[in-house]
Amino acid sequence: MHHTYRMLRSVKNRFGSTNEIGIFEMHESGLKEVANPSELFLDERLAGATGSAVVVSMEGTRPILVEIQALMTRRNMAMPSVPAQASITTKSR
Repeated sequence: MHHTYRMLRSVKNRFGSTNEIGIFEMHESGLKEVANPSELFLDERLAGATGSAVVVSMEGTRPILVEIQALMTRRNMAMPSVPAQASITTKSR
């Protein structure tokens, strides 16, 4: 699947460490900045969905809101375990 979004990380410039990120969308004319990446990451979120939470993640000096989902199943063991896997997905527009 082809995604139109790119995340670029700047680590250093001529004045020192920057440690910043930028979210960009690919257009025919080139990359355009995504002004509000939190809106992009939460665009398809269902309000009040079970097993879903919105978390603030700091990337450099920029706070970004992302959705975290937990999927659980019932087990017949005394001490159930829940394997975890983290991923960030975006949709193509």
